[in-house]
Amino acid sequence: MKAKTEKRIIFLIVNYNILKSILNSLKIIYICYDSVWVKVTTCSHEMLNITFKKQKSMKNFELFVEEVVNKWRLEKKTILESAGLGKPSNRENGDLAEDYILQKIINLKPNYQAVKSKGSQTPSDIYSVARRNGYWHIMLIQVKSSTNKNMIYNLTENDKKTFDELAKFIKTQIGISDYMTNYRKSAVIISNGYVGVYKNENGRTIKHTIVETKAFKIFKKNTTKLDISNVKKNVAIAHKL
Repeated sequence: MKAKTEKRIIFLIVNYNILKSILNSLKIIYICYDSVWVKVTTCSHEMLNITFKKQKSMKNFELFVEEVVNKWRLEKKTILESAGLGKPSNRENGDLAEDYILQKIINLKPNYQAVKSKGSQTPSDIYSVARRNGYWHIMLIQVKSSTNKNMIYNLTENDKKTFDELAKFIKTQIGISDYMTNYRKSAVIISNGYVGVYKNENGRTIKHTIVETKAFKIFKKNTTKLDISNVKKNVAIAHKL
């Protein structure tokens, strides 16, 4: 009796609709989406879009952010002094404004994973990441808010330099963190920026409005194959929220 052979095909997926007829005639296929190979069987092809969505998420990102925040809190004095910087300035408490910006980031396309920094212990209030064309984009945002539209705090040059040190610190941590094992050789762009939010308090309701957004710098890791001019354009657009 002949052993049953398994039909397989490996190809680069361009459009999900192209697969529909092929999936019906094959038992197993291997598809590539954003440099990730995924095994799909005929019984699971209706879940294909969900599979892709999961593959575009950075594994362990929230745990990595928590690790970065804890390490920065312990090591920031040494890091900043070695960069010729003093203690970071006091930060305004604006949890509601941060929640507002967090939701704005989550609604971006492509989809960003986003998490708030616990206790605002780093220059970035919100850490987010998305899979873009051939690279991971880690976007760091500091949120400042005020009930006076003309009194929203603007970052000083010293604040910006401290923010740059955090981005460099994250770049280093990607190379050594156990949570980032799968991404040590991946192309990664880290960007930092600022959002000024006006809090309009009207009785019991609070309405938030973005007054200003700024993208500062990008920091590159394993990016020799990327079109950096195009990357900068996409990063600038993302920071506009």
